Amino acid sequence: ERSGALVQSVLPDSPAERAGLRRGDLVIATNELEISDPQSLLEQVDKAEIGIPLSLKVLRNSNELSLSIKPAALPGLG
Repeated sequence: ERSGALVQSVLPDSPAERAGLRRGDLVIATNELEISDPQSLLEQVDKAEIGIPLSLKVLRNSNELSLSIKPAALPGLG
């Protein structure tokens, strides 16, 4: 059992969906920083700059994958 942040849902047409993130993925690192729980993932996402790719390491079906998400402004907030 690894620590990390379990993805509960992915918004349609969001940067996460476009990057390939799926429900059930376990995020274990962002930009090489270990993610130990959902709160640490939220902190890293909050620090991410819009338009600057954020690299994620995720576990999916016992396979480690690298994804790159390009953060964008939330609709209606930009």
